[in-house]
Amino acid sequence: DKNKPSIDMDERETDDDPFATPNLKVMDADSYSGETLTRITYISITGERRQGVDAIAAAIQHIHLGWAWIGWLIQLPVLSHVIQLALDASGAAPAKEK
Repeated sequence: DKNKPSIDMDERETDDDPFATPNLKVMDADSYSGETLTRITYISITGERRQGVDAIAAAIQHIHLGWAWIGWLIQLPVLSHVIQLALDASGAAPAKEK
């Protein structure tokens, strides 16, 4: 399936970036070959997709246990919706498709 990302752990170079994690690949939206992205998107190795605040929360869980705890807290149902609404109201709404 071409929408599922392929992550080869041997290709990752983490020595030059102190914040790099072997299980997370950060890409620019322009280099993504799937459908047009309008909001920050997290795609797990199993193909699960998350967008917005949930995407950020899922991504920071890869850093270490402290950040994972914060990610879990952000993903609480009511809290994630409130944070997303606040961000959208302050200018982080989905980008318009080109």
